[in-house]
Amino acid sequence: MTGTTRRWLTVALAVLTLAIVLSAMMPASAQQTTHSGTEKGEWRYWGGDAASSRYSPLDQITAENFEDLEIQWVWKGDNYGPTVDNILRSTPIYVNGRLYGVAGQRRTVVSIDPTTGETLWTFREPTTKRWELSMRKNYGKGVAYDEVDGEGRIYVVTPAFFLHALDPDTGLPIADFGEGGTVDLLADFGYEYDPYDGLPPEIGYITNSSPPIVVNGTVVVGNAHEQGYHQSRRENVPGHILAYDAATGDHKWKFNVIPQPGELGHDTWESDAWSYTGNVSAWAPLSADPELGLVYIVTDPPTNDHYGGFHPGDNLFSTTILALDAETGERRWHFQTVHHDIWNYDNPTAPSLLDVTIDGETVPILVQTTKQSFAYVLNRETGEPI
Repeated sequence: MTGTTRRWLTVALAVLTLAIVLSAMMPASAQQTTHSGTEKGEWRYWGGDAASSRYSPLDQITAENFEDLEIQWVWKGDNYGPTVDNILRSTPIYVNGRLYGVAGQRRTVVSIDPTTGETLWTFREPTTKRWELSMRKNYGKGVAYDEVDGEGRIYVVTPAFFLHALDPDTGLPIADFGEGGTVDLLADFGYEYDPYDGLPPEIGYITNSSPPIVVNGTVVVGNAHEQGYHQSRRENVPGHILAYDAATGDHKWKFNVIPQPGELGHDTWESDAWSYTGNVSAWAPLSADPELGLVYIVTDPPTNDHYGGFHPGDNLFSTTILALDAETGERRWHFQTVHHDIWNYDNPTAPSLLDVTIDGETVPILVQTTKQSFAYVLNRETGEPI
């Protein structure tokens, strides 16, 4: 990355932050409540709201005054790790007058004063071999927020595949969540592992790149693997979806992205490919409809996607849009965007949820954009194409 590019990225981040700063200074009389129940100007999810609309109704910055904006402050995130890291993939959330995000190869959680840029607190988990082996250390896209009995919580999944719950005021772990504020996700993944080393290399590899999402008191966790074009073996662990109680950290359910014997879609993995194939991870951020009680997850291809002979069949639920019941993990519907994916055409971002008037009726829709420049438009309640 050139110095010029770096400066432009810094300016872009500063301008984005300034927009959030301006919203923080709105008078109480100007605050409004959006359809998702959050205060106007807040950005409580990676995509703005649970629907991943990536939209803010704020109107203080317009096309007319945009060129008059000036940098108020710059927050540097390049030294939150063992080496200088000039890539910051995190989208901060903005809740109750504070910014929360992650930075660096340690995926350090930070709380920032949006008025001054002051770092209010930081949190990082202890070093483990699991962290050292992670291939997605600086891929962290952010954190999640929810309230339990009126008390806020910050949730983060780390490269070592732990889930932490933190106090948003202090950054201290929530003592009664999991074990002292931490859940070891590998404990519920279904494979033998070492708490410090992680999964044995002959079994496979799993990490994370996106924040979890909280739906009606359930924390749903995605995951990530090594990039498809780097894989050297056909065997790996699948990217099963995990869910936990937002208050206690108790494990609630696991959804098998590669169906096991007796499960729907098992017959789409021919020649026993289900028994050794991995990946099908949910590395992109998640979306949810709390009213329907659904969480929407998009997946990537199987292991060694470039050679389909290792995984004959249609390969459900790879490269698929999944709608799961957030409370139980039950599949409500799915739509596979690529059958037997050998081109790494994984769905790269969270689905956008919209309410659209069609023939005079309001229809709940989901829009999934793809690497191929297609937009899949489905009824988000039923999965039927629009």
